[in-house]
Amino acid sequence: MYTSYKRLLNPNPKSRLSVSQFLELGSRAGGFFSTDLIRVSQSLENISIQSEHERETLLEYVLFVRFTNISLDS
Repeated sequence: MYTSYKRLLNPNPKSRLSVSQFLELGSRAGGFFSTDLIRVSQSLENISIQSEHERETLLEYVLFVRFTNISLDS
């Protein structure tokens, strides 16, 4: 991430990464934004849940299941 971040801040406009390029690099498979927490967060942004409390409850549940290795199939 540090190398890409430095390229994002490069003073030379021709060598500088755009924000969209930086985000694309981080979002690739194995990229620096490719973490469980970010994937869950992005998924929750697309869910229409009525209240903030419902979103927080769902996030807590998903994180609990993920990090305690409980199977949702049972």
